[in-house]
Amino acid sequence: MKRKTLASLSMKGGLTAIFEVSKTVDSDFVKNLASSLAGERPFLVLNFAKGTLAHDSPISLDSLFTEFDFTTQKNLEARRIQSAFIDAGASLDLIEGSDNNVRAFLKNVVFLRKLFPEIFVVFNASSAEKFKRILPSCEVLVFDVKSAEDADAVSNMQVLKDLDCTRVWHSNLAIPVSLKKWFAESASYIPSGITVPELAKRIFELRQIWVLKKNRPEGLAYSLSRMWPAFAIFLLLLPLSIPFSVKSSQSMIRDMRHDRNAISEAPYFEYEFDGNESLRRIARYSVGRFHAQITSPTLVANYIAETLNKNSYAGDIKKVNDDFILPAGTRLKFYPMDSIKAAPDSVILAWQYFSGMLSDSVAYLTEFYDKNGSKGRKHNGIDVASRRGARILAPFAARAWTFEDERGGVVLALVHKKSVILFMHCDQLLYLDGQTVMAGDPVATVGVTGHTTGPHAHVVTGEVTPRGEKSVGGIRYTVIDPVSWYNKFIKNK
Repeated sequence: MKRKTLASLSMKGGLTAIFEVSKTVDSDFVKNLASSLAGERPFLVLNFAKGTLAHDSPISLDSLFTEFDFTTQKNLEARRIQSAFIDAGASLDLIEGSDNNVRAFLKNVVFLRKLFPEIFVVFNASSAEKFKRILPSCEVLVFDVKSAEDADAVSNMQVLKDLDCTRVWHSNLAIPVSLKKWFAESASYIPSGITVPELAKRIFELRQIWVLKKNRPEGLAYSLSRMWPAFAIFLLLLPLSIPFSVKSSQSMIRDMRHDRNAISEAPYFEYEFDGNESLRRIARYSVGRFHAQITSPTLVANYIAETLNKNSYAGDIKKVNDDFILPAGTRLKFYPMDSIKAAPDSVILAWQYFSGMLSDSVAYLTEFYDKNGSKGRKHNGIDVASRRGARILAPFAARAWTFEDERGGVVLALVHKKSVILFMHCDQLLYLDGQTVMAGDPVATVGVTGHTTGPHAHVVTGEVTPRGEKSVGGIRYTVIDPVSWYNKFIKNK
């Protein structure tokens, strides 16, 4: 990743959570940390750890859990609000409301980041369960731990262990044994005696490291960038010694066709479970892979029973939250389902093509393209489910265009000649507006921005036309069915 790109991504700010285990929240510490991390930019602190509202609040807290109307947005933008610290404890009950409350809050946070690049939410142990649907959107989680009792309390909270974010253990106490493995993956131990500016600097460095970890350079291009002087000398001297011919080829990260072809020809695939992977998730992926079909709970249950029977599996099966977990090291073969009629090859290949763009996670389609809304609502693309933070690979060389949309959240579009593809609900953008993208490059990561109840990429495909109903980067295009788009622009390339 280019340094300018890394600096741009890290300076965009983010949503930071501060977890106070004790009942008393040190507001001065939070304000100083927010001020140091934000620098010259305004910040917003929502302190959900207290039970009173600030009378001079620049934002109606109840409105955070309903959609801002156009007038409210314009009024907030016009007021040029400076940094604010708001006691929001009285709004805690709204977090436990309907899914619409949570969606509205996350959508409003996306808007508020235009005014406050750095937004902080403060909560304590008594409200951790209420925040379990909001915390996955936080990039950094700071544990302000003051006593051994606090440390034990953290180690017993499962809701905190399930998060995928950078963790900062701000304490003079050692990390509990039960949390060491979890913290070793993506965290930092920072003594509480460190000054607030130093702590802010360390958190910013961790944010940069986290961006790099999720987008680690790979492949032939990265190797050559480290060895180019020796490689250049070798190429200059080689023609003088022996005749040779060089066949050019792309690295595996830049060519997904090999994997797709292998998938389409194989009668089954074998998967080894790590003790945490969901059997239901692999089953949904398998049905999509072989049949190009959206699953239902009944279909998944029947497929799991059929698969266990075909493998003559008689081992342990642990049920967790209506899901099934197999012991680590268990290997199962997944075959096409006997009761489902095979879909056309062109549809299966298109399915595998779109799910193959998400490189770091098992991915599968959860909703098809529906132009006319035959199933209750119109859907102008396909939804590819994955874990938050999974990288999205560019399917072809193109020019990247980025923007934010109320419904689609953070959006990245790729345009190549007559072909257009858009990825919505992104978490991080790894390319800037107008940059050139190579085939196979990581261009964005899967997120939950915009209108969404879970991490996925909403993929829209189109064709460049002079009078298209949509536009991106000054280019007009017409939205078309992703399967038709695949057959027209990709299948025979």
